[in-house]
Amino acid sequence: MTTAPNPTLSLSTIDGTTRSLDDWTTVFTQCWIVLPSKAEAAEIIPVAERIFKTFGDSDARCAYLIPGNETVAKRIMDMTTQKSQCFVDPDFSVCDALGISLAPTLVYIRQDTSVVHIAQGFDIVEWMNTAEKIAKTLRWTTPQLADFNNLKKQSYPIK
Repeated sequence: MTTAPNPTLSLSTIDGTTRSLDDWTTVFTQCWIVLPSKAEAAEIIPVAERIFKTFGDSDARCAYLIPGNETVAKRIMDMTTQKSQCFVDPDFSVCDALGISLAPTLVYIRQDTSVVHIAQGFDIVEWMNTAEKIAKTLRWTTPQLADFNNLKKQSYPIK
């Protein structure tokens, strides 16, 4: 895993706003959930929304990262019930820079663009541990994810 990606790496939102990773992290740390670019993303969205609901008022900006183009990202975002920022990674350069090879992934990025906490692939125990670490870093409440114990472990290659 790369712990300090290039801060000048370009990152675009689903609506086409492009800035450098450094610009996105200037004011807020980032808590991202990388969803698979397929229908199976629907199984993880409720977990993501619980995490985002908990961390939404913290000093972290919560967002999805979709390894795919805007069309794919819009299709996946149509499955969500709460409005959240969404980044697209059509050429997988952001995932590569962050060391992400599997989706879904929970990742926390500091303002210096370094990756501090990451859980690749969905394993509820690992995600709960990572969410707890993020909460401690933020000095915030830990998302309660025990409701999702029945979800199967899953991971999909980014590429």
